[in-house]
Amino acid sequence: MKKHQIIKMTCWCLIILIPLSELLVGYDSSDIGFILNQYKFINADYNTIYLPLLLTDVIGSVFFNIFKCFSMPEYLCFEVLWALCIYYLCFLSYKVYKKYYENELILPALVIAVIFAKTNLNFFMYNTTVAVFSLTALYFFVIAVNDRKNIYLVISVFFLCLSVLSKLSAAIQIIMYLALFYDFYIKKDRKHFSRQILSCLAGGAAGIVICGIIISASCGMSEYFGMIRDMFIYAGNSGDGHTVKNMLLINIKGVMHGVIWLGIAFCLVCLSHIKPLAKLTKPAGIGLIIIVSVYTVVGFFAAGISENVLTLYQSTWKFFEVIAIVTALMYICVFLIMKNKEYSHEYKILVLSAALITCSMPIGSNVGIRHICNESFFVIPFIAVAIRNTVFSGKVKATTDIKKYIVLSFMIYMAAVSLKQSFYRSCYYQENGIKIAADENIPQLRYIKSDQSEYELLEELLAFLSEKEYDRAVVAGNFPIINYLSGIKPGIDSCGGWIETDYVTATDIETDLYNYMPVIITSDSGYSVDTEKNRTIKNFINSNKYMEVFHNEKFTVYSFEK
Repeated sequence: MKKHQIIKMTCWCLIILIPLSELLVGYDSSDIGFILNQYKFINADYNTIYLPLLLTDVIGSVFFNIFKCFSMPEYLCFEVLWALCIYYLCFLSYKVYKKYYENELILPALVIAVIFAKTNLNFFMYNTTVAVFSLTALYFFVIAVNDRKNIYLVISVFFLCLSVLSKLSAAIQIIMYLALFYDFYIKKDRKHFSRQILSCLAGGAAGIVICGIIISASCGMSEYFGMIRDMFIYAGNSGDGHTVKNMLLINIKGVMHGVIWLGIAFCLVCLSHIKPLAKLTKPAGIGLIIIVSVYTVVGFFAAGISENVLTLYQSTWKFFEVIAIVTALMYICVFLIMKNKEYSHEYKILVLSAALITCSMPIGSNVGIRHICNESFFVIPFIAVAIRNTVFSGKVKATTDIKKYIVLSFMIYMAAVSLKQSFYRSCYYQENGIKIAADENIPQLRYIKSDQSEYELLEELLAFLSEKEYDRAVVAGNFPIINYLSGIKPGIDSCGGWIETDYVTATDIETDLYNYMPVIITSDSGYSVDTEKNRTIKNFINSNKYMEVFHNEKFTVYSFEK
């Protein structure tokens, strides 16, 4: 068997195995609870879900009901579904690159992209649906422009509309279609350009009609756009990336961090041209690798060294995130590819449109650029190709040593931090002695991440709730999974049972508490923190006829006594 065949088979094996590597690691009580609540309760009450994610929740609800036919917990089914989506995105990227620029680096680049995707939650959620629909739109867009098949433009815009309904902030991805103007600039074909624009409008019209039908058949137009008005465009003092303002700010921050890395690389290259400093190129390169390596290692143990070291690391970390490096490399490589006449126009369309949709990918939550989602499937391949074709072919005017050390430093850092982020959940739970429950009597509790005592206390709570007939429950303390496990609808509207998110304010919580008078469940770890929302709930309990009806070392239940 030839060397390239072995590499190809190894890459395909890694692409298949990496998404499955945490299949049985388990799920947490906050993020996954928020998502599962929406899938479970969307049909019972649309007020309980976050409507800007409507299509994601509708699709999740369909699969949720299908998965009930299987004997394993729904959570595992959604993890498998996420893995299938990752395989699909790999297939799309591989197919389009093979069509317009076949290269032996594409598969290794996709392995890196899979690792990047794994840094996010390995669960079918809104980031997954946006990636699937948006990158499908990108795939059809590239084929439509390069093969002059305008019907594919209709399909492309249609899928982008579905992406917007899956997560409204995906609307800014429309900038991908600016690549049409570049195509017109090169080809100067006005008639074809006008037909392209009409095809886009036709696809948009079809997408809007279908989205309108889905909205009308589910929550209704007035309720959907009412929540969009109240929560998405302006969400009070929200710091969450799902709002337009904050999402744009998060993306701009990511751009600036990438620019900082661009400046570092540029300075190193410039220094290599100064004759007195040319001899220092090799020591400087080795020093750069050492600094990057030490910084990465310190990140693993910062919390255990000292509080000051942890503070310093956290304050500088955002400038050294992998996404910042990828952003910087993307800018460099797009520039190098677009100005290089050796690359075909078709390949340039692929690169330009992939870069545009990546810049506008709704990163999506208050963790912002720390989560590398699925946009890298179409970006990492052309970055790898550009680095190999440009940096190592002598086309960049810098000494060979400094080029190699810059690239090697970037690669070491990207690999180390990607692996760290990719496996951070399993590492965290192992370091803190948290085990995975495996109770066969309550299937939904299998594979939940908790220590044994917490698991037993949760089991006690669920046993108590199963004896009652509560209609709504407010869970305070970052434990929304309780709504899903107990089958009791969330007591606060629009947040999927996770009241700690920025989707709702303390005022919203107080209003819904008086509207529904729900049972209140508190988790000691989160509820003991002094926040405005916790104070609102405590004041409500004290001001009304709420009595403690259940208590153990972890959870307390308060119920309204008439």
